[in-house]
Amino acid sequence: MPGGGPRMMMILGARLAQSGARILEGLSFIGLLRDEGGRVVGADFQEEGSGDLVRVHARATVLAMGGLGGMYPITTNAPGVAGVGYGAALDVGARLRDMEFVQFTPTAMAHPPQLRGRNSGGMALSFPETRLRNSLNERFMARYAPDDMEHAKRDVLSRAMHREIVEGRGTENGGLYLDLTEVSYEGLRDVMGEIIDDFESAGLDVRKEPIEIAPAAHSCMGGVIIDTNGRTGVDGLFAAGENGGGLHGANRLASGGLTVCAVMGDRAGRTAAHVEGEGGPPEKKEGDLRGADEAGEAQLDEIEKEIRDVMFSAGGIERASEALADGLVRIAAQKERIKVLTPAEALVSRHAQ
Repeated sequence: MPGGGPRMMMILGARLAQSGARILEGLSFIGLLRDEGGRVVGADFQEEGSGDLVRVHARATVLAMGGLGGMYPITTNAPGVAGVGYGAALDVGARLRDMEFVQFTPTAMAHPPQLRGRNSGGMALSFPETRLRNSLNERFMARYAPDDMEHAKRDVLSRAMHREIVEGRGTENGGLYLDLTEVSYEGLRDVMGEIIDDFESAGLDVRKEPIEIAPAAHSCMGGVIIDTNGRTGVDGLFAAGENGGGLHGANRLASGGLTVCAVMGDRAGRTAAHVEGEGGPPEKKEGDLRGADEAGEAQLDEIEKEIRDVMFSAGGIERASEALADGLVRIAAQKERIKVLTPAEALVSRHAQ
């Protein structure tokens, strides 16, 4: 659709505001609630600022928390999108599928820091004058796709770029150069004007110098096993969008994610709305859950960084049995570190488990 995801979010947000639904903001997700029979009956949240526990009771709950890009060093996903929905589903007995299939986009910004992860857009690769170069100024795609060069498919580009970076031919910021200096500036603005505006706001001029890009975690093909109406097999729990698995297979076409959000979001929402039972108003329990001092926060930062490093080296674009085995050992070590944190710190770090 014109405008892509941001346009869709704007339209849906406006409709939501008109619907009269109560919107709770300023809350961080902790976990799903179950009754004695195993039915999901709501969720716990932490209130930002006060740190208080907020318990929301619901007759039906729809997981729509995005993918897992934040588990990788570079991602196009929004901050905080780090697989939390998948972990929550596992905690209550739902099953996952196809989690090994993660799509990487080759055109995310590697530098400057304020643009890191911003997708520079595949449109830039459509121009015949576009060039991809490594730190040796080589058009390295000649090694991997000599017929297609910069116009190869995104998975081919991502793997080639990853190989250049890990073999030491990347930039000091862990990227490669996208050279648009010979491309018509007017042509670029026609197809990616908003992105060009972001570049220029950050002090980049594509007419004069290359930009630094790198492959970034973009979309997870896997997710919770669901039926055609988003049911997860756990009473009271539905999943939609990137939290639902199996709709794309091992890879997806461009913009297919928006289609899944529109179709499965509608199906899951309509089905959940007809679930019988009782909900209730949010219940606030005073008492600061945060508890983490500066030392604890530093530990959490270290754990998150280690997990991202493991995902890059073991669960990234290229995988091998030895690296996977080493990654499991490193993840197990981080689980042990989490066990010694205070309960509040452990709640905050649930997505790292």
